[in-house]
Amino acid sequence: MVLKKRALIEKMTAPLFISDPFHDAGIGNFRHFARSSRYFHHDWLDFWGADESYRCTEKLKWLLYTGYREDFNRAAHTLSGLPESTRRAYIRSLPETDPLKNRMIHAGPYMETLTFSGIAAFDYALYLTLFVSASKVGFQIRGEADVFRDKLFKIAYAKYRSWHEYFQACIAGIYFVLAQPERISELGGRHYAFLRQQADEQNSPRSLHWNELNA
Repeated sequence: MVLKKRALIEKMTAPLFISDPFHDAGIGNFRHFARSSRYFHHDWLDFWGADESYRCTEKLKWLLYTGYREDFNRAAHTLSGLPESTRRAYIRSLPETDPLKNRMIHAGPYMETLTFSGIAAFDYALYLTLFVSASKVGFQIRGEADVFRDKLFKIAYAKYRSWHEYFQACIAGIYFVLAQPERISELGGRHYAFLRQQADEQNSPRSLHWNELNA
């Protein structure tokens, strides 16, 4: 059971690592991440504003109930009310100080293709990495943030219908949340290769079936 849970966590977090969010070639997957030093995990928690027990617990609860998906949905709602021909002009007109400006650039291409759950998959993947980091540095995660850790598989299963849908949503979340226009071409190639690899793996008898999240 423990091995299966770990395998599901590796699968759910896999898209995060192809984007190299750690700027460290040695952190290529969840296993490398989990085995990293305590200092590394402190840096990861600090990057996401979860650098102490209370703040980490609140961040985890926020990812469960609100998350970056709320900003994505807001941006998508705004853009969907505009003719496609004027969306780029609207985004360019936003002040540089508007935190949603760069994110809207990435919301546009994805909002027509994702399910109603939007980028919730990114929130769930990030939750899992933050939870691991919290345990590595000795934070005490209490209440709902702890209870929902083991229910996250079923929550993700209820939101999406396949690994492909989940991965697409997680990748969209990476683009949206990190909002780094200069890395678009680089990330695009990595994500395409990742999705092709995952599609090939689904034909393997050892592949984790989507329904196993609901087992």
